[in-house]
Amino acid sequence: MLRAERSPRLRTALAADLDAFRQTLTRGIARVLAGQPESALPDPQAAASLVMATFDGLIIQWLLAPEQVPSGRLIADTLKRTVALAAVNSEPIDAL
Repeated sequence: MLRAERSPRLRTALAADLDAFRQTLTRGIARVLAGQPESALPDPQAAASLVMATFDGLIIQWLLAPEQVPSGRLIADTLKRTVALAAVNSEPIDAL
């Protein structure tokens, strides 16, 4: 990343790879969400960005303090519980 700051060519290449990954995730999320009620659907591209940010954060944590990164099972369980909790409060986020 530091090299990309000084190299427009590298930055462009990394940005293209990142965009391709986001597009692939967006399509996958859209397929998973297909058939669900439209009012309950998150924006697939925003969801893809959230997944990517989560990956990035976990990678940084693992690089700096791997012993402190929760297991994949715990992360998945926490995500399920968070989604279930969010479902209980179905009030639109704009109203909060």
